[in-house]
Amino acid sequence: MKIRKLECMFFFHEFERPLGNSTDFFRGKHANVLKITTDEGISGFGEFFGVWESYYEQLKDFLPCMVGVSLASWEHVERALRSFLDGILPPCERRSIESAFNLAYWDIRGKASQKSVLELWGGTAAPRQVPVYGTGCFYRVVDRCEDQLSFFYEELQEYVNRGYRGLKMKAGRYSVDEELSLVRAVRKELPESVELMVDINCGTWNAEQTARYAEQVEELGISWLEEPFHPHEYDRYRELAEKTALPLAAGEHETEMAGFERVVRSGVKIVQPELSLCGGFAAAGPLIELAGRHSIGITPHVWGMGFLYAAALQFYSLCGGDLLFEYPFLDDPLRDELFDGLKLKNGCLTVPAGPGWGVEWDETVLRKYLVFLLSS
Repeated sequence: MKIRKLECMFFFHEFERPLGNSTDFFRGKHANVLKITTDEGISGFGEFFGVWESYYEQLKDFLPCMVGVSLASWEHVERALRSFLDGILPPCERRSIESAFNLAYWDIRGKASQKSVLELWGGTAAPRQVPVYGTGCFYRVVDRCEDQLSFFYEELQEYVNRGYRGLKMKAGRYSVDEELSLVRAVRKELPESVELMVDINCGTWNAEQTARYAEQVEELGISWLEEPFHPHEYDRYRELAEKTALPLAAGEHETEMAGFERVVRSGVKIVQPELSLCGGFAAAGPLIELAGRHSIGITPHVWGMGFLYAAALQFYSLCGGDLLFEYPFLDDPLRDELFDGLKLKNGCLTVPAGPGWGVEWDETVLRKYLVFLLSS
């Protein structure tokens, strides 16, 4: 079986109003899909990390080079990719392209054998219900910190109504004292049964400020503190881990296993691989081994379209963990309009059990959000 055709589709959905984290505001959501069609007529899908501007020019020249490459094994595809990409792209962009190809490769393998990718990797085919947390309480453009709360309170009731088992809110844009007032207000409004996590998104606080914030929110029963520092500031993670019992979470920006090893050695207790960046499903085995060796938790970071959610759900099931799964709380037609098989019910998602990733998209909706299409 060989690659007959390649298509890269770049999507964008504009938010009703900009949403922000500790460092930036975003006017919408990008998503990037790779479609591989084989000479046997099977199509597989993967996703790239980031925004289309990072890839467009390079992919335009690169895609035709992959036509005709054998899909006999992932190692064969990987060698072909690296022979064309090494030295052309920065490591992050190159690794994202490799991840998209790996995800599409496994989708094809599953469809060819009429099995889910989870089954191909030794998991059970029985549908599993995965409890989710919602990434939300994004910052809005307001005059004062306390003005955020009116937006947060409106969201919180929807979290409860939809059965979310947890909420991950943002922190780091304001002073430590102002942020503490926000997280205390949110924790007070949430039922005790709903977990609360905090994501600083590599904000601008120094080590002392971050340690003070961690000490205070630890008393609120926060489940984890995510990305308090930039991804590769491993020494700062280690120093903070020595000062607090609050579990630290990180790893969504790691591209290689060596990086995940350093994350764990820095004291991080919850690793969050992004499958569209860390090598796709090829990273599953090494990450599961890493988690077992260090007794840490794994739950994937997810910010993409339905193919990536389906892949991440199957990865999560393979890991066998008991942490909540990420399912961002926002108006997301790239996930909710295009894909029918990813619906939240009683705070859980069902792991797709069909061939490959087990999800299909509605191509009548697709064109509404398509920005660019590249084809080999």
